[in-house]
Amino acid sequence: MTMIHDELRKLAEAATPGPWDLGTKPEGKYTSGTIKKNGVEIAVTWPADWNDDYDTGSLPYKENAAFIAAANPKTVLELLDEIAELEGEIESLHQDAAGESL
Repeated sequence: MTMIHDELRKLAEAATPGPWDLGTKPEGKYTSGTIKKNGVEIAVTWPADWNDDYDTGSLPYKENAAFIAAANPKTVLELLDEIAELEGEIESLHQDAAGESL
């Protein structure tokens, strides 16, 4: 496990557990992407600039919200567990290969 894996695991374990759901919420003429757990908003994505001269239609805020919802703590922890398992298998294969070459 690398330091980034350790830090990511720590953050995921401290966050609201997944899975999370995706929703949208109208905000005036804009719509935000919402991330919810059991119907309670835990995060919201917005267009980056509320200036009327800015093309907010080209910003993928709903897609960003979908990604954030999918990358919830439960998913991240499962991925980290899978990485650790694969790293263990690689180490075992290295040890087997080293033993065969003797």
